[in-house]
Parts: sequence; C-alpha cells; structure tokens
Amino acid sequence: MKPFQLITILIVSFIAAATNSYGQSVNDFDPSKITTRKTYIGIGTGLNSVGVIGVSAEQNLGKISVIGTAGLGSWGYKFCGGARYYFSYPFGKAIGMSYALATGHSKVRLDLETLSGTKQYVNVQLSPVHLINFSFFNSWKLGNRSSRFGLEIGYSVIINSGDNFKVLDSGVTLSSTSFKALRIFQPGGLIIGVSFAFGR
Repeated sequence: MKPFQLITILIVSFIAAATNSYGQSVNDFDPSKITTRKTYIGIGTGLNSVGVIGVSAEQNLGKISVIGTAGLGSWGYKFCGGARYYFSYPFGKAIGMSYALATGHSKVRLDLETLSGTKQYVNVQLSPVHLINFSFFNSWKLGNRSSRFGLEIGYSVIINSGDNFKVLDSGVTLSSTSFKALRIFQPGGLIIGVSFAFGR
C-alpha cells in the first residue's frame, strides 16, 4: 500500500470514528463515568508539524506519552516519532522531543529564477530530510467528553544540514534568490501545529 493511500485511510477512519463518537446523545452524558484516556487519536495541520494534513496516535505511560504521526507536506510524506512529558495529563502543558523524516520528491517541477534573471520551470530533486524537534504543547478539553484541542510550538533542527535539493536539468543555474527560496522552503525551523484528538 502506498503512503498516500495509507494516510488517506487513516484520515477517513479518524473522521468516521469522531463522527460516531459525537453522534451519541448529550443526554447520555454522565460526568461520573469520565475516565482519563490513555490513548488519543487525532488529526492536525501546521508548519514543520504533522504536515499540511496528517494523523497522530498517542499512548500515555504516566507522566510520559509516546506519539507517532504520519502526514503529507510540501517536502513529500512526513513521519515522526517521539515522546512528551506532561505536567498535567491529558489536558494541559507538556514538553516534547521527536525525530522526523520528510521523504522529499525524486523530481518536482518548480517555477524558479535562473542566473540570467529569467523565470522558467526547472526539475528539482528534493532529498529526504532528517530532523530533531523540540516543542511545547498545550491542550484544552472540548465539550463534556475526552476530546481535546491542541496547540504546539517549537523548533525543528535539520540533522543533514546544507542544501537538500538538486537541480536535475543540465545547463541550468539558479539565481541566489531561488536558492534562498528553496532553503526557506525545505523543512526545519519554527514549529506551529494545531490538532484535534479524541480519547479511546
């Protein structure tokens, strides 16, 4: 199964499960029956986070939770695994550290400025990028059940630093402006992420 198909199935499954969960009548709600959920399944988006769109799974082990994400971003598919230390679980503040991989693209066609000052479509290879993420996470309870909204901020450090891209077209030299744009475009830097998750 291709990564795109897997991510699509996970997102559809999440939406179906969330719809089923919220489809229950509010009249059935009993505050005394609330328990702390150990597993959270979510969907999110952001900058240097899960990707343009992605899914997450988190398993709590006490003060520490392990988390994995899979998403689709501008630098290909993105996979991440790491841990969070919670000051207050499951709703509240946490700090996290994780490893992430952006798979890149073997060939992508981009409209870039060349050394001559003209713009043209250029075939560029986007190499895989490995990252270490440091982040601060905060979540708020939604409604009367175990669902939560999360906000994450932090910084993503590229392990394989340098230019993780290569021009494939022979005889084409990019301008300094294009190089700067691609360096900004590649993963790494400020992390901003938002997510919605529900406990199981």
